[in-house]
Order: sequence, then structure tokens, then C-alpha cells
Amino acid sequence: MDKREAFKEFLRKRKDIAKIVIDGKSTYQKLYETYDIYGESSEVWDNLVSSFGFSARKVVDYLKKIDMDKLDQNVSNIEKALGFLEEIVTNKEAKKDIFKRGNNDGIERLFDE
Repeated sequence: MDKREAFKEFLRKRKDIAKIVIDGKSTYQKLYETYDIYGESSEVWDNLVSSFGFSARKVVDYLKKIDMDKLDQNVSNIEKALGFLEEIVTNKEAKKDIFKRGNNDGIERLFDE
């Protein structure tokens, strides 16, 4: 079996490596060059798959690193900002309603605020 056929057989066994090409993250040429240099049994393949791959373990590791106190603080700050924006929009809408009615009493209330 020539090296090219051995590479094809290797990809049939390691579908996770072939998926890297299918997902558009690498090319068969680049993988073949790596195969030519390192062969089948190298750690390079596991490292390659883990660097390109998505795994549940990575997600769990990221979630473990989240500082829940900071997250809670940021969510609280966002809620305050949204409340402030809501208040601004509500006040602008109320002022528009006053001017639309053409009510002089409404204009006086506007300046009383």
C-alpha cells in the first residue's frame, strides 16, 4: 500500500480528522503533509482534533471558570441600564403626547417637572 492509500485508510479510521476538512477548517493537502511528517500514531492528531473540535468537556470547563458573582453583578448593571432607558423612552413618549394634544395645561406640567 502506498503512502497515499495509507493516508486514505487512516482518514477512514479517524473520521474526526476528516471532519476537520469537511467543516472547512483545514485541507486534505495540509493533513496529508502532517501525516507524511508525523505518521499515524503521533499525538499531533489528538492535539489537532482537540484544537479544532467542539467538545462538551470544553464547554463544562468554560462554565466552571465563570465567576458567578461578577456575572450576577453584570446582569444587575444591565437591568439598571435597561430600566433607565425605559424611563427615558416613557418620559419622551409622555412629552410627545402632551404636545400632540395642544393642551396649554400640559405644557405647564412639562416645565414643572
